[in-house]
Amino acid sequence: MTEYVEKEVKGEKHIGETPVQIIDEVVKHGKLFVEAIERAATQVNKNKEEFARVKNDMYCNQALADFFSEKVKAAYLVLKYIYSKDISDLKSALPHLEKSVVYYQKLVDLTKDTYLYANSMQKDF
Repeated sequence: MTEYVEKEVKGEKHIGETPVQIIDEVVKHGKLFVEAIERAATQVNKNKEEFARVKNDMYCNQALADFFSEKVKAAYLVLKYIYSKDISDLKSALPHLEKSVVYYQKLVDLTKDTYLYANSMQKDF
């Protein structure tokens, strides 16, 4: 991220994937996962409990992607401040940090009764 911000500030060209591309992709995929699982839900006639767990996983994926996206946006603005010394960059980071907390709380709510550890996604059932 540091290299990305430096190049942005200097107006230099980026080579390869960028943090912006990655967060856009993970957010897009999170949304697509939820849309797909919602469409599939109307067709489920068997193994409804297992499907509900998979469905919850899709919502977890979306919340995690949204959380990550907002943290990256905030980090970008904080790093930009290092170069700009413009306090508005820091102030602009705050809404992203606040949103990230909202998404993180959503993730906590979605996982509080299902997962023991986020790093391994070990289920508690």
